[in-house]
Amino acid sequence: KAALLNTASELGNPGPDFIFGWGRVNAKRAYDLLANNNFIFDSVSQGQQKTFNITIPANISLAKVMVYWHDYEGNPAAAKALVNDLNISMTDMSSTNFLPLILNPTPNATTLNNDAVPGVDTLNNVEQIQLVNPASGTYTLSVDGFEVPQGVQNFYVVWDLVEDGVTVTYPNGAEGFVSGEEEVIRWDASESSQTFAADYSTDNGATWANIATNITSEKRQLIFNVPSVSTDQALIRISRGSQSDVSDNTFSVFPEIQNLTVVFECPDSVGLQWSPVAGASAYEVSMLGAKYMDSVATSANNSVTIYGT
Repeated sequence: KAALLNTASELGNPGPDFIFGWGRVNAKRAYDLLANNNFIFDSVSQGQQKTFNITIPANISLAKVMVYWHDYEGNPAAAKALVNDLNISMTDMSSTNFLPLILNPTPNATTLNNDAVPGVDTLNNVEQIQLVNPASGTYTLSVDGFEVPQGVQNFYVVWDLVEDGVTVTYPNGAEGFVSGEEEVIRWDASESSQTFAADYSTDNGATWANIATNITSEKRQLIFNVPSVSTDQALIRISRGSQSDVSDNTFSVFPEIQNLTVVFECPDSVGLQWSPVAGASAYEVSMLGAKYMDSVATSANNSVTIYGT
């Protein structure tokens, strides 16, 4: 849960807000956080303080550090839902102190829509500190058991280090697109007010054609009208100012198979034929098994005989 919350892509007001919460789930960043072991599991008791060192490398545009704990069940009649209250803070190499982002819960439209500001959180069991364009170095995170009446409280620390740049996430290599259909291309990027541009190549990057320009800065996906070509050398490029990224490997674009016909059927085999597809070097034939379409044959031309039917 902490990984999903801390890596969410920004929506609405900066930081957490009462409309979009922590933002939109970014599964890739959540996976990367776990794969890179950017998390710590620990516990704290009443009046106890735990400290952790977190190293932030160079070229990080945003560092997000979150502490989450599964709070003890509260009394429905209590004035405050939170039972075990942990407080967090963070200091840099020059002892500058950073506090988590908090919202104003006063129940009126103006205050509820205010931006989150750093402060001491006494209401929530999830707290996040954000550092914009942080200096590289080792930071110290403190987790205090400010009020822990219900025994020892377990908690997780997670951190997400957003590099300044753009990353194409789909298509990223070996996908198969159908000519004339729509596909949603996706990318990840650090926060910025600059717009994006999207291009595609059908010759492994030798030439490029534009898909769209002036894509708004909050966008991370775009509908792509797949061109009517036959190629296994297609790429997508997303650009923003001097920053850009290209699919890690090529993907394929081919027209849909047409005129599939049964040319003969025998007790032990069946013959199939279809219209040839320009540029195709081979075809794969699949047949429905117990649950799935299973690959049963390949052919270098536009016909095949399947045995064992």
